[in-house]
Amino acid sequence: IISGDYAGIGHTCHVVPIEQTRVNYLRGDRWQVINYLKDLTGCYMDVIQGPPYGLARGEAQLFMTGAVERVARARAIIDTMLANMDKIEMPDINIDAPWRRDEEAAKRKMEEEEKMKKSTS
Repeated sequence: IISGDYAGIGHTCHVVPIEQTRVNYLRGDRWQVINYLKDLTGCYMDVIQGPPYGLARGEAQLFMTGAVERVARARAIIDTMLANMDKIEMPDINIDAPWRRDEEAAKRKMEEEEKMKKSTS
């Protein structure tokens, strides 16, 4: 188990790379989305991000573990959620996040404000 092999207890684990911009959507307000997914699938899930967990700054992963069939169900649900996020235009709720405070984020915010002004006039 220490090395990440859960087969001895009949469990498996899976890690899904997540774009940093989607992390807050997966968490939800007060972790509601992740908690709902845990209840729905019976898996343990957690979002792992950044250097404290051996990832680069701005990098994130969704870690899930549990019984093999439950992890398979969780993977299918997560894959569907991520695919649907690709299909719809979602507002950037991460625009003011510390990892996004750069010129690109400022530019995007100005473009969104201009777009909103044009759509209201």
